[in-house]
Amino acid sequence: MKTWQLKLAGKKPKLRDPVLVEGLPGIANVGKVAVDFMIDELKAKKIYDIFSYTFPHSVFVNEDNLVELPSIEIFCARNKGSK
Repeated sequence: MKTWQLKLAGKKPKLRDPVLVEGLPGIANVGKVAVDFMIDELKAKKIYDIFSYTFPHSVFVNEDNLVELPSIEIFCARNKGSK
């Protein structure tokens, strides 16, 4: 059985000199809140969802009262002035 599942959630972009910014939930969720703000401000598009059977056993209830498994979301945004 595969332990990781990579799901394409959008169009795969062509990247040149990419930069990765990671935001993890920790004390007061500061890292996650900061990255969520950047996603909104930069109008980033989700390109991947990553699921794993090795994540802690838990679920999240979303705004539509649906159960979701823990996942890693990968977003992409263009720098202003870049090609």
